[in-house]
Amino acid sequence: MSNYALVEDGEVTKVGGLPKSWRNVSGLHLASDAELKEKGWLPFVEQPATLSKYEFTDGTEFKIEADRVVGVEKKRAMTDNEKSEYDQQVATEYQRERAVVYPSIEDVTVALAEKAEGDSTMWDAISKKRADVKKAYPKP
Repeated sequence: MSNYALVEDGEVTKVGGLPKSWRNVSGLHLASDAELKEKGWLPFVEQPATLSKYEFTDGTEFKIEADRVVGVEKKRAMTDNEKSEYDQQVATEYQRERAVVYPSIEDVTVALAEKAEGDSTMWDAISKKRADVKKAYPKP
């Protein structure tokens, strides 16, 4: 599905897929590009920003051309506080990644109980899984 932009009075008022009906026009999504252009609908192309480590996206600037609308993603530098928060997020990302794939506490509890009874099969499997996870998601 292609994206389109609705241009009204020189401003982009809507971006997205074409509606099936719009302002008493049914089958708008079936109209030709020429028919759509007459009604203010132009193909929309997004131009994403290239971000460095300490930059954020900051909205989209629309450039209305003769046969299309280009959405240029704007960017801005992070503040010192945002940089600090970002660095903290990156430093602890491995913990969140590990948490998703680590064995559950219930599995560990069962494995410990079985190990206490002399069967360490499940405990050995959990220990191997934890080692594999730590290798896959190392501390920075």
